[in-house]
Amino acid sequence: MEQVKAEFYDFDEYNEAIKDWYLDINLLSKHDFKVDINLIWNDSFSICREYLNGNIEYRGVGVAGSRIIAIPVVFDSTLFWFDKKVSGNNMLIFAKDNFFDALTYSYFDNYTITIDEDLLFKTINDLGYAHCLDVFDGKAKELIISKEFSRNMGILSSNLLNTPINDTKNQNIQIQNIIYFLLKYIEHTKNAKFIDPQKKILALNNTIDLINAHPEQLFTIPDLCSIIGVSERTLEYAFKEKYKLTPIQYIKVIRLNNVKKELYKFKGNKINIGDIAGKFNFWHMGQFAKDFKKQFGILPSDV
Repeated sequence: MEQVKAEFYDFDEYNEAIKDWYLDINLLSKHDFKVDINLIWNDSFSICREYLNGNIEYRGVGVAGSRIIAIPVVFDSTLFWFDKKVSGNNMLIFAKDNFFDALTYSYFDNYTITIDEDLLFKTINDLGYAHCLDVFDGKAKELIISKEFSRNMGILSSNLLNTPINDTKNQNIQIQNIIYFLLKYIEHTKNAKFIDPQKKILALNNTIDLINAHPEQLFTIPDLCSIIGVSERTLEYAFKEKYKLTPIQYIKVIRLNNVKKELYKFKGNKINIGDIAGKFNFWHMGQFAKDFKKQFGILPSDV
């Protein structure tokens, strides 16, 4: 087993640390970022407790050949998952392709469990859990959980995360206990639902995909609405509901994130910051520096 315990106060360092997940991550709130991670893993299983501060958008894919289950620690937390607002009493079962599309808000506390597919389905078949086979059919689902389940899962997970790293025998027993406990609960809980996004959410998804596909293009709202085929009012409402930002504010924050990521690539080297800013349509350097510091708490030259 291997283990990492870390605190991140720098968003770029966090982004670099989880690069193996192939995620595009954007910090949408203003320089209030912090992440605490306690992660333990082997070749077929991992569990991570992650505490997040700041509004953070994740899009991308997780580890191939595995299945991901996310279990909230705090019941009164919320997040957007596949553009649906999900409360803290929902276990999230990722689709087979492990595609991420999530937005977490400040004070988000969560356990993420990743299980190798071969181990998962061997255990399900050994236990004879027919309902679990339906739940893990490859589609993304949410499942309402009880406080008792959340509390007991927290105890099991905490015990494993705090077991001495060289105590392999005890770790393997605890991993088995977690998997058995999780699958038993899923087998006997019949409220798993497929995530079915609304029309306005599909429009929002298409808009985000368009913005991400053309990061160097400065879209206007009429442009986006014309391409996506949705009214400005619908698009405005969808953005405010999920991001607490207008479409224009969101686009600006994404452009600032793109500049910061580009600058980070050249960290320690001499570059022309104006060239990087201009690449993402920032032409007034004084206003750009002001906006950058307001968003991230540092100047572009500090990166």
